Amino acid sequence: MPTRHTLAGQFIDIHDLAWGDQGKGSVALKIIMFLQKLGIQIRYAWKPNGANNSYHGGRKDDGSSIGSQILPLSVFADGVNAVISPGALVPPADTVAEMQRLSEQGVDLSGTKIDGRCPVVLPVYKDVEQACEQLMGASNVGTTMKAIGQTYAFRAFRFGPRMYDLVDTRERAVQKVSLAYNLANAILSGCGLEEQSFDIDEILEPIQELEQYVTDTQDILKAMRKDGEIGIIEPGQGGLLGNIFGTYPGVTSSLTTVAGMLGQAGIPMDMVAVIVPIIKAYFTRVGNGPFPTEDKGMVGEQIRQRGGEYGGTTGRPRRCGPIDFNLVNYQRELNYPDPINNNENPTKVVSAITKLDVLDGMEQIQYCDSYGNPALHEPPADIETWSAIKANFKTIPGWDQTSGIRKHDQLPLEAQNYLHLIREKTKIPIGMITNGAMLSQMIIMEEMLKAFGIH
Repeated sequence: MPTRHTLAGQFIDIHDLAWGDQGKGSVALKIIMFLQKLGIQIRYAWKPNGANNSYHGGRKDDGSSIGSQILPLSVFADGVNAVISPGALVPPADTVAEMQRLSEQGVDLSGTKIDGRCPVVLPVYKDVEQACEQLMGASNVGTTMKAIGQTYAFRAFRFGPRMYDLVDTRERAVQKVSLAYNLANAILSGCGLEEQSFDIDEILEPIQELEQYVTDTQDILKAMRKDGEIGIIEPGQGGLLGNIFGTYPGVTSSLTTVAGMLGQAGIPMDMVAVIVPIIKAYFTRVGNGPFPTEDKGMVGEQIRQRGGEYGGTTGRPRRCGPIDFNLVNYQRELNYPDPINNNENPTKVVSAITKLDVLDGMEQIQYCDSYGNPALHEPPADIETWSAIKANFKTIPGWDQTSGIRKHDQLPLEAQNYLHLIREKTKIPIGMITNGAMLSQMIIMEEMLKAFGIH
């Protein structure tokens, strides 16, 4: 009987260690295509949380752009099927529209699966979101206005319909939607806003197009174990946007720790073979909230322009600044305090350093590894204190160019030194370096090959 590959029946888990926008989809797709060249096929791309409140994009080697919001970007690789897990949301009309767009681009979506437990984003939720943002005034979150938080909230209230509710009988659908609208209108009325009515046919029309994809995704997990299929987890948001351990209230509305993602997706920990934390060579965030290393001057603007740092969903310019090792390590300790890869730890941890090329040509590179005086090395739990902390900066010499280089030892010595600094400060072995937007622009390190069981 042939030996099963070490990844058989397992997942590779992509994990963003900042506020998002670190290149999760691009890294996932690059990993998939790299493995395919070695004859290793990833069959499923799992979406554990969120909906169209994040954008994952990349660029093919011919220069054409690709992108998705609701489905994982990984579906652009041949033979990969999207799985929308119970922890993710379904905005029906937007999901249909995205699937149509991707199909027109040649993406095969016939194997797409949507868990019947997924909450449905109803039109009235956006009215509720607008009311909430207005109530918060100057302290508003600065959401994407996709009603993500409100949909999660209605699920927590146990008033929100799920896909199973709307693909059943019309009577059941009307009952469940009416319940949600009753609560939504109570909120709107209490805010002095106009109550909303619904057209059940308008709501159900896109649901009917999606019905063929609705299933119990736990069945897929059982089949993966049995058949040795490989999956990848491509989350929507980053660790610092988690609604418990993130920069609350300037956060998303789902759990973004590794354990939280797995819980929302229904994936047991023993099915995760490799975790790939993503660390961008600098820091960015969209929306309001603390950002200790934000640079509002020339350096921040240079990073923004060279890195194309504009929100894929909102178009808003991202706030940019030097890397903050305090926050990286805060997230590392929360998720995998001992990422040293050894035989006693069956789950391997190797990082992907993204957008190294954006720092090309800078005379000096700043970084932060402490706050204030006396020095603090992690953010405080209280958000008001967090908002007041000041970053202490150090510098390391910059380099000329990394773009186009395919081997670590061919990088400029200064760039190698910066990567060594990241490795030493984060205590996470580096498995991949991306130095360009195109899918082939990456450097695969020996640590990643080891983690994937490739010799």
